[in-house]
Amino acid sequence: MIGAGPYERTEDRRTRRNGKRPKKLATTAGEVDLAIPKLRQGSFFPSLLSPRKRVDKAL
Repeated sequence: MIGAGPYERTEDRRTRRNGKRPKKLATTAGEVDLAIPKLRQGSFFPSLLSPRKRVDKAL
């Protein structure tokens, strides 16, 4: 995703982290609180999750 670990300096780095944003995931078992990474350039959304969909089948 970024090409480097936290505080790691490398030629492969594509962008920088900029904190996390909270997200609530609704499942049949209840809500799960997630912390989705924010990036300074570009965006990131976990491939496991589909926007505005339930993830019961993925679990």
